[in-house]
Amino acid sequence: MPDFSSSTLRLFQRFFTSTSPHSQHAGIKTVLDGNTAVAATEACIAEAAGLGATFPADAAAYAWQAEQQRRGKNCFGKTLTGRDTEGARGALAAAIGLSLSGARATTFLSSPDVMSAQDWLVTAVGRLVPLVVHLTNRTLAAHAGALGSGHKAYHVSADSGFFILHASTVQEAVDFSLIARRVAELTLIPGLVAMDGEQIALAAQEVELPHPEWVRQFLGDPDDEITSPTAAQKMLFGETRRRVPRWHNLDRPVMHGALQGPESWTLGAVAKHPYFHHHLNAILEESFALLSKHTGRTLGPVSSYQTDNAQIVLVAQGSAIETLQAVADYMRQVRKIKVGVLGIHGFRPFPGALIAEHLKKKRIVAVLERTDTPLAADPPLMRQVRAALERALENGRLGSAIHPGYPLIKEKQLPRFRSVVYGLGGQPLRAADLITCLLYTSPSPRDS
Repeated sequence: MPDFSSSTLRLFQRFFTSTSPHSQHAGIKTVLDGNTAVAATEACIAEAAGLGATFPADAAAYAWQAEQQRRGKNCFGKTLTGRDTEGARGALAAAIGLSLSGARATTFLSSPDVMSAQDWLVTAVGRLVPLVVHLTNRTLAAHAGALGSGHKAYHVSADSGFFILHASTVQEAVDFSLIARRVAELTLIPGLVAMDGEQIALAAQEVELPHPEWVRQFLGDPDDEITSPTAAQKMLFGETRRRVPRWHNLDRPVMHGALQGPESWTLGAVAKHPYFHHHLNAILEESFALLSKHTGRTLGPVSSYQTDNAQIVLVAQGSAIETLQAVADYMRQVRKIKVGVLGIHGFRPFPGALIAEHLKKKRIVAVLERTDTPLAADPPLMRQVRAALERALENGRLGSAIHPGYPLIKEKQLPRFRSVVYGLGGQPLRAADLITCLLYTSPSPRDS
């Protein structure tokens, strides 16, 4: 009996070879798990992958190899290649090397993999590598091993300097793959696209894979000569540059990644903020808007569900968002409690101003996180949400010029925070548990 994923990939291959352009460049609708969907999308976009991941990201590597053997080329006519390595560090190093040579490259990693290669993530950021890394969230071994989803490695990676998108569905994982590629190549900041293990990477969901013609239109050929998008890039490359720069180029050698003294190293680190990071938000917003306009799907760093008149707002990332939305509907219809959901889809750069705007004047904000942080005052997402509201509070005290873009709120408009840790070790998020939690934390009639 043919393998389910292989059958869908063969259908996708026939889609690749279509010679009659589709008027709307509509995608192919099918049912796929997240690993296969992301690998199929990358096999259309990229030309090379570093391979060597562990479970559950290894399934994406197998899907890439299947595409490489059966189809051979991506939608730009580039030969698909894979670099088999002895482990995750080698896979990421290979992807970085391929990208430095001017190839569109990717790699698929699980949480234990990315924890072993944090230094390589920092290196990719420092050397302006337009790479896209796919992370499948998995619990890290502590008192015992586990195979379920967990967000600890995801949060550790957040400080590497990658911009980070977190998919809540298989469809978002595909869409974010396109967005991450475009943003990485325009900003020269590498991107990481994360998805939860058993809920997305290993779960079959309805998904629309992108039409090759739309991919070519949205991303452009890596060999294209483009106008340098920023002033800093014009200083490096001139008025134009190759879409995917060849940093390793014998015809135009540059000193890249050399050992530096403290003075030079510090100046380089500080200069990245105004010269490179400053442009990231605008290009990310533009990419969200372009793909949203084409697909009709609402895409952005934050999603809101019934938050306008909510008394309680649940904040979460990843696959939990859909469950929270269903619970919010139940609480409104049956329990008559106004509950809303704020989904965080872009974690770096952190959309603090948007979050503060949605959460100002709310009664209770419950932040749900799939990670345990021993000895810390707050888990990582709660820290960021608190900081966003504190900035808005400073604006309310001192004026909007203190934190431009953030709203102004007063002390009485600051919500009460509740930190909720769930799903450790892959434990499922149960609607019944959420309902009990909400009933316990709901405002009393005297608070209304």
